[in-house]
Amino acid sequence: MKLVKEIYAAFATFSRIPMPMVQMEAEDWNNAMCQFPLVGLLIGIGEVLLFQACNFLGLGAILRGCLMTVLPLFLTGGIHMDGFCDTEDARNSYQVREKKLEILKDPHIGAFGVIRMAMWLLVYFGLLSALKNPFQLAATFVISRMFTALSVVLLPSAKASGMGAMEKRSTEKGRILKSSAVWVVVSIFLILLGGKKEEGFCLFESLGGLLAFFFAFLW
Repeated sequence: MKLVKEIYAAFATFSRIPMPMVQMEAEDWNNAMCQFPLVGLLIGIGEVLLFQACNFLGLGAILRGCLMTVLPLFLTGGIHMDGFCDTEDARNSYQVREKKLEILKDPHIGAFGVIRMAMWLLVYFGLLSALKNPFQLAATFVISRMFTALSVVLLPSAKASGMGAMEKRSTEKGRILKSSAVWVVVSIFLILLGGKKEEGFCLFESLGGLLAFFFAFLW
């Protein structure tokens, strides 16, 4: 039951996927970050299914790219894009640290946030329009959330209050490390699926995915 509540907490916090009403206590929200990559896995599976559906219906690459760009934003409610825009506004303000933290809290979006969001969406859309195998894309949704969870518990928080600091206090480091080991295996499996072609298995493409995994870790 504890695991079920952790999964519920992860989906209720990090997605807009409708969840059934569950009686939750304060401690039930602890360790929700352990299940954060599961949200990414569901989004990744959604992208794979959408890719296959677009190909089955004979939709063009541009329309397919548009739909696949929108799907993660729809399933997450744009929570990550909102954070990305806030971060870009703060980073490009060239203010002192305290002022940057104030900008991060500001609910309004600035010019730099809009510019960086447009750049990100254009590049992401272009890459999706050229996509041939969606499984490595699915792996990125798991990997990004796994590294996010690890960063929360292993790296210093920007401030003592806020969502990140709260998650850091409530999440058990050992649980995150154990769950991350599982998600590494899941991610590698998806990356290897990305190397599968009609004519056989392409080792080069799988190595490319594993290399991207490594650089994501360094980042």
